[in-house]
Amino acid sequence: MLIMPSLIQTHVLKRSYLVIRFSSVLFCLVTVFPSCNGRAIEPLRAALSDFTSDDNLYRSFAAAGNFAAALQEDISGQTKIQWVERQELEKAAKELNLSPLSFMNTAASLQLGKWVKANLLIMGHFTRNAKEGRTLQMEVVDLERADVLAEKSLPIAGAKDKPLAFTQEDLKKAGESLKEALTEAQSRLKKAEGQHVVAPLFFTNAD
Repeated sequence: MLIMPSLIQTHVLKRSYLVIRFSSVLFCLVTVFPSCNGRAIEPLRAALSDFTSDDNLYRSFAAAGNFAAALQEDISGQTKIQWVERQELEKAAKELNLSPLSFMNTAASLQLGKWVKANLLIMGHFTRNAKEGRTLQMEVVDLERADVLAEKSLPIAGAKDKPLAFTQEDLKKAGESLKEALTEAQSRLKKAEGQHVVAPLFFTNAD
């Protein structure tokens, strides 16, 4: 004798089948996309763009650019990061028609970093304090997501009503702060490595 399943049994079977299908697809997604970025974390390639100043003076912008170049020269031999050479950055800036003032816009710095195929971008900006001196704000940005991975700020001595000037001591402090920021940035990237991505799916009713 042929036994026909009831409507309730049929509904349960359909729901079970849908759960099994969903679980199988989910397992495949996690297996196929094991990393949230799918990239090798090391060796990292970093670009240090020209720093900027909030007073918009030519001499201050020139000093900020010289500070960035001196900072890269000072720190490049102290890290395992591959640095984009200053000449390569200058060439890329010319090809992209970027002037020193362009780097007041974060988008221009990001464009430059991606153009030279860097993983990380270091940006810096000098701001005048309310009383005396300036503050240097530095950020390490993940160029793949335009996400700030680490940031540091440090005081820079000098008269705020005069063009920016810096000392070797300022460079030394900035180098130490930048090394700390890069360590933090690498730590965040390593924590993100291996995270799983689940793509959203649309399911239709099995009824």
